[in-house]
Amino acid sequence: MSILANLNRVVRPRAHAARNKGTIDNRVAPRAPRESTAQLLQYPAGRHQHPIEVQVTDYSETGIGIIYHEGLLIGRTFVVREPHVTKGKTCLFTVVRSDPRADGTFSIGLHVGNSLGDEHDPLLEIEPAPGIMLSSKLLFAFFALIGIAMIVALLVLKH
Repeated sequence: MSILANLNRVVRPRAHAARNKGTIDNRVAPRAPRESTAQLLQYPAGRHQHPIEVQVTDYSETGIGIIYHEGLLIGRTFVVREPHVTKGKTCLFTVVRSDPRADGTFSIGLHVGNSLGDEHDPLLEIEPAPGIMLSSKLLFAFFALIGIAMIVALLVLKH
């Protein structure tokens, strides 16, 4: 991907979010309306996996909006099956919003998390975990040596 295309992917959503700041619609990327059905599969899958049939209302680069007759737990992850929105790829989406509506259904926001198609090209980069400090490593080694010395001393004194 060229530098210009990569910059465009970052700048356009931020500009849209800045334009919507302080309004009800504070989404990062512009939405496109979509009326279709989709299937959600819980990830990781349980024993008896049954797809959930939902109505898609809109989508963007960063997620989709759906309507379902029950609320979904925020933080739960799903694989979404909808050919137009996911463009034939298998993508993970995380529930970020589940609001009741006047008609008894729920308006649910799903944020794209990662593509299962290529684990080496994630949609969202995950920063590496911090390492252990050198002082902690040295302290651990010191206590391990003290422990070994105590075990050897006990074995020598016993015989």
